[in-house]
Amino acid sequence: MLAPEETPAPARPALPHDAEAMMDPANRALAEALQILLRILQGGLVVIFALYLLSGFQSVKQGQTGIRLLFGAIQSEGLEPGFHFSLPYPIGGLERVDQGTLIDRLDTQFWQFLKSDAERSMPTNELPMMASLNPERDGAVLTGDGNVAHTRWQVAYVRGDPTAWARNVTPEAERPLVLGAVQRGVVQAIAEVSVDDLLRQSSRDTEQVALRAAEVAQAALDRMGTGIRIQRLDLSERIPPTFLRERFSQVQTAEQNAGKARSEAQGERNTVLSDAAGGAAEPLLRQIDAYEAALDRGDLEGASGVLARINGVLDGGAIELSPGGPPVEVGGDAARMIADARQYVAQTVSRRKSQLALFRAKLAQFRSNPQLLVYGEWSGAYKQFTGHEYVQVLINPPGALGVEIVLNQDPMIIKDIQRRMAEREGEEGRKRRLEQQRQEQFRTQRGTSLSG
Repeated sequence: MLAPEETPAPARPALPHDAEAMMDPANRALAEALQILLRILQGGLVVIFALYLLSGFQSVKQGQTGIRLLFGAIQSEGLEPGFHFSLPYPIGGLERVDQGTLIDRLDTQFWQFLKSDAERSMPTNELPMMASLNPERDGAVLTGDGNVAHTRWQVAYVRGDPTAWARNVTPEAERPLVLGAVQRGVVQAIAEVSVDDLLRQSSRDTEQVALRAAEVAQAALDRMGTGIRIQRLDLSERIPPTFLRERFSQVQTAEQNAGKARSEAQGERNTVLSDAAGGAAEPLLRQIDAYEAALDRGDLEGASGVLARINGVLDGGAIELSPGGPPVEVGGDAARMIADARQYVAQTVSRRKSQLALFRAKLAQFRSNPQLLVYGEWSGAYKQFTGHEYVQVLINPPGALGVEIVLNQDPMIIKDIQRRMAEREGEEGRKRRLEQQRQEQFRTQRGTSLSG
């Protein structure tokens, strides 16, 4: 089969010599324009690259820490505030981490559901009473004894390790991570105490629960490598369920009254003991307890030794407040009673010696002149008898022999005598009662300790 004959392409007509000459300037102009455009593009690229490099100079503000990155890896960290250079994104970058204290609150996680802002701003004792708790909307904590309570917390934290924070935490995930760790700590810490201890504890006890919760929360954050450090976790409010509020209030009031009564009794005890024996009261009570304990054990020798020490202190010796401490002497009523007893002994001995000397003098006088002694004694006795206030003496005039006089006692004199006698008896009775009360204060039953 024969191929068809190929038709030759039409030849391009040749340009005349003048036309070629006219095209050379146009080509040169186009080439020059392209060269100019190329130079402009090159200059623009240089400017853009320079601006790109200049964008790598960034400032780290006060309260921030800078981290220089290169291809996503940390090249240097802990950059101080000021200007620093890093290759711009996407080659490098400069991360700035705020290191100021951040504060957040847990107002709803463990608190009963409140419908409005007005209820949220109410004092805790005015919150609306709820008949029951709804787990889907009401927050609460479970104590160690299986009771329910409501609490509010406040947490303050910082980004203590900026490198770990930048590597493992995003700004959006930071708050949920902190609140989740704090909730874990709160649940675990409150599960270790009873509801009574949680609600009635002092500020120091509250701080112990908060410290335990912060410890658990910090451990959780450290395990996740967040670099976040909890500075403080405070238990701001704690209440029982509102439908039990009145009962808890009654219990707390009763405990406060009991504590006040115990405090007053302790103060009165200390006052009585101080008035009784001064600074030696407590050591003496310990010695008395030791004496009674020795008697209960049947240790007569030990009891005798303790009793000797007690008697030595009461006789004017000193006793130590604590082993190696400064010795103190008995004071207060005990010292006064001991001084009065010593004075009474001295006065009695002196009086008896005076009586003995008088008896001996009268005995010598009786032996020399019995009649004179008898007359003198009778005259003295008669004078002493008639000198009593209740004795009335009537003297008859001379020569009134055989006169019979019937007299009644003067009612005014009798009344005055009775009044003075009643006053004297009343004063003596009052002194006896005071003495009995003082003795009752220091009387103890055997085996009972007053030192506690």
